[in-house]
Amino acid sequence: MINSSRQPYQGEQISLVISIYLGTTYSHVAWALLEPNQVPQTHIVTGFIGLEDCPSSAAIPSVLFYDQEGRLRAAGTQTLDYEIIFQAHSENWIRTEWFILLLYRDSYPELGNAPQPTLPRCKTVVDVVGDYLRYIASSAQKHFLERASNSADIWELVKDRIQYVISHPKGWRTTQLSQLHKAATLAGFVALNKGSRRLHFVSEGKASLLWWFRDHAGIEDDIKVGNRFIITDAGGGPIIISSFDTTCLDSQHLRLTEANPPCSFLAGSVFVTHAFKQFLEEKLASGGSVYGDPESIEIMISNFDAQVKRTFRHSDRKSAVIFGSYRENEPAFSILAGRFIVEGADMVRFFEPSCEAAERGIRQHVIREGTSIVLVIGELAAIPWFFSEIQRRLQDLPIQFFRSDTPAGDTISQGGIQFYLDCGPFEDLSPG
Repeated sequence: MINSSRQPYQGEQISLVISIYLGTTYSHVAWALLEPNQVPQTHIVTGFIGLEDCPSSAAIPSVLFYDQEGRLRAAGTQTLDYEIIFQAHSENWIRTEWFILLLYRDSYPELGNAPQPTLPRCKTVVDVVGDYLRYIASSAQKHFLERASNSADIWELVKDRIQYVISHPKGWRTTQLSQLHKAATLAGFVALNKGSRRLHFVSEGKASLLWWFRDHAGIEDDIKVGNRFIITDAGGGPIIISSFDTTCLDSQHLRLTEANPPCSFLAGSVFVTHAFKQFLEEKLASGGSVYGDPESIEIMISNFDAQVKRTFRHSDRKSAVIFGSYRENEPAFSILAGRFIVEGADMVRFFEPSCEAAERGIRQHVIREGTSIVLVIGELAAIPWFFSEIQRRLQDLPIQFFRSDTPAGDTISQGGIQFYLDCGPFEDLSPG
């Protein structure tokens, strides 16, 4: 049942829950100390190992560096350190990113046309996810020890009974969840063939909706039986749309029953970046620009992904991708003062498959009679152009659009803790 106010923890012994949003490009983690008869407080992990100088950052790049022998050399925010980046280039380390996409292979045969992550020698995707989860868990432990009262003593009490919640895209099957379980075992979350009761999985959409209700305390009073919630998970990989109808249990509570199985499209945030990469390679590398070398293109892609894509708002304005100094100029290739200039129409083209997929999926789930409440989450949800464009395309339908004021990854990681404390009001037709 929906309950926007958190209740005191009813367990008999002190424990700790760590919730992880494992994103395609960025990940997030939160924790809550569970003390009997106390209301749990959720803490977002910041100041990750390797980025102690930026304690306010809650986003962890889903990136790892391996050397040529397959040894892990850096993970997460460590990969942002300029000295590590220089060492990675000089020693020819392997940059492994977007590896989460490899878990989708069984569900998406068309992934052959998607960006292809590079794995180090003798490493499987399960090994890589395990390495990454181990780094995240170490950062969560560091954050807990620095923030909680009597943290060292409490850690000794709870370290062998920590509850882990890992979120995943809606509709993931047994194959993917089994791989996640193996990775969590490699990361030391649970012992081999033991401790499965300490590992929990929840879909990103459910976690987001649970936390959205906490962010909008009292909104359940305005929800009517027959309203439909459509969760549009527009993250890094697929865009996944699922829907739940509200069902009255009594005068004060509602239950959410899955209306239709989810639909998904390979059109998430990484595919916008991939379209930009193809554009660069065609215009600069194939066109003969002096800045068409792999290193310059890599810098442009990184800055596009981190800044330009995330702030795109106006289709009638040009965007500038910074990659060099003011001395870098090549007007014939739209390079001025160290900036690659992208026309608004080209930016729209990069986003078009994502907008079209979201529109098509929402239309499949919307109800014609009554109100549909669309909650948009994930990396694309925070991009002004994407959020306003799907609203414009769907203005003919009776829809109310929402997105959380909290960053998408933080919403999901905190919602995972809420899911653990209260398994939620959901009745499913499909897995996850």
